Amino acid sequence: MKKNSYLYLVPMIFGTMLTISLLFAWRSHIYSVIFFKPNFQKIYITSSLILAAISSLGFIIFKKDILSGNLINTLKKITALPLALFLVCLLTLQIPLSLLIYLSDGTQSTYTTAYTQSPGGRNSCRGIEIFEPELNKAIKICHSSGDSNKGLVKIYKTSNTKGIVITGAAFY
Repeated sequence: MKKNSYLYLVPMIFGTMLTISLLFAWRSHIYSVIFFKPNFQKIYITSSLILAAISSLGFIIFKKDILSGNLINTLKKITALPLALFLVCLLTLQIPLSLLIYLSDGTQSTYTTAYTQSPGGRNSCRGIEIFEPELNKAIKICHSSGDSNKGLVKIYKTSNTKGIVITGAAFY
């Protein structure tokens, strides 16, 4: 099939547009409310590392010309390839694993905690920062409702073995 034919270009254009729109929908609706538990985060990083190691070995074994050239360029390729593949694997596994947490059933719970205002920036939203006892770290919640000067917020969450989903936050 020719690369400039309509039979090739139309599905490629629509597929690219669909992929980009799904990535934007995931980033705006799912990514900001999903938090990995520490043990699942270790599994995520370890599986990305193993996948990157296997992929880089496959590149080195099956693409003989990747190691051609002088010694310095070969060393650069040997060190840069696994690092680049590790970053790509981290980014690629983030989406299905966060969808796994988002779509899994879990126990719903609520609790009240203190919060601090968190400023927004170019790449993040304005919201509140709370300490999540299940994750044992501070997390940022972008969308909260209500208005209060008490400094307390009620958190609605769904937690399972892989992570938590913040379903809502209301000022108390």
